[in-house]
Order: sequence, then C-alpha cells, then structure tokens
Amino acid sequence: YLKYLLFLMNWLSTSFVVLAILSFQDIIHRQFMKAGFQPIEIVLYGFIPSVIAAYIYVYWKSIKMTVPNKNYIVLFIFSGVLSFISFLLLREAQIKSPNIGYVNAIIYSSIIFTIVLTSIIFKDSFDWRGLVGALLIVTGIGLITSINHI
Repeated sequence: YLKYLLFLMNWLSTSFVVLAILSFQDIIHRQFMKAGFQPIEIVLYGFIPSVIAAYIYVYWKSIKMTVPNKNYIVLFIFSGVLSFISFLLLREAQIKSPNIGYVNAIIYSSIIFTIVLTSIIFKDSFDWRGLVGALLIVTGIGLITSINHI
C-alpha cells in the first residue's frame, strides 16, 4: 500500500507531505527545547535513528548504492559538514527565538537563492510567477523580522 501511495505522489504532493513531516518534527524538537535539551543533543540524539532508518530504507527498497569518485567524495563530505552545521545552528536559533516558525520562515527562504541559482547553473525552470513568489517571501521575511520580540 505504501509503495502504491508513493508511486502516486508527484513532486508537489510529495512536497506537501514533507511540509507536514517537518512541521511535526519541529513540534517535537520544540518539546525537546522546552525540556532543556541543547541544540547539539537534539542533533546527535536524532542522528542514530536517522542512520538506522536509512539502512532499513536502503535494504527494504533493495537500492544499489553508487560508489562516488574522488570529486564527489569531497562534495559529499562538504555537504555532510554543511548539513550538520546548518541543522545545529537551526536548532540553536529556534531555541533562542520567540517562535520557532519565525526561524523556519527565514531559513527556508533559501528557496529564493535556490530558484535563481539552479535556473542559471542547471537551466532549471524559471518563471515570472516564481520570481513574484520569491519577492513575496522576502516581503514576508521582512514582516516577520520586524516583530519586536527581541
């Protein structure tokens, strides 16, 4: 049943599923923060179940892993270090914030740079509606950061 459900999901519906998962995860992490866990604890204690889930997924889907060449190994290491640092800083900002959603709005605005850069570098789709949406995101971030909770 799960395989069939995953087959039916296109990029948009998959994105909304991830939105729901990340929202739920943020609520769990906010509970950890309220309980006094530090950012490093939230990141590291969640790492072990993530690795176990990844191994189960690869085994369940019978995925044959591609061995990266030297150039890609360096990029994977760099990407992993960036992931760790960004996740750690994300949790730190969320702990300090008046509302976890404010932090999410700001950090997920990386979409603006992603839309523009991938359209230039990889020739991904770029439409005026995407540009208008990106400008609305910047406007929303301006509104969120103008809230005087500091």
